[in-house]
Order: sequence, then C-alpha cells, then structure tokens
Amino acid sequence: MMTFMLIGCSNSASDWAFNFVVYQNNIYNVSNQTLDHVEQQLGEIDKLVTKEATYNYKRTFSNKYPVGTKIFKISNIDISKSIAIEIGEGTYLQADNQGEYGK
Repeated sequence: MMTFMLIGCSNSASDWAFNFVVYQNNIYNVSNQTLDHVEQQLGEIDKLVTKEATYNYKRTFSNKYPVGTKIFKISNIDISKSIAIEIGEGTYLQADNQGEYGK
C-alpha cells in the first residue's frame, strides 16, 4: 500500500522574497539595518496584505508591518532612495527603494 502526503502552500508574507512597504507607489525592501537618526514622520501603513499578488491599492501598504506602523524620513537621505520603518518605540529599520511598484 502506498501512502501519499500532500503538503499545501500558504500565501503568507513569509512566501514573498522580502518584507516590503509600498509608499508613494514605490516598493521599499525593508532591511535589517537599524537606524539611530530619523526626521519627520512621512505617513503610516494603511493596509497589511497577506496574500502574494500585485495590488491595485494606491495607499501605503506592507506584507509584514501592521496598519498604523509609522514611516519616517531618514536624516540626510532622500526618500526616493530610502525610508525608515518604526518597529518599536524609537527603533527603526531602513527600507531601500526598489523602484515603482507593479512594474
């Protein structure tokens, strides 16, 4: 008798190649680089997406960080290059721009 085991794939954020934030229609790859200095708050995550797909959502969203997560400008770095994601009180990770989302 042969027994087969089927293993399904989940569509969680861990399936994606990297944790990201889409801000102003650009996709930012969130790194493990911690930051000491940030400037003003730019916005916050409006939506957490849980299934891998291309979303036609014109606001700020992430596959990792919950609604309300704050986004900041990094001192001396243009937001077209990188932004900061607050992961705890006074703790920030650098997120680097990978280009226009969905292209």
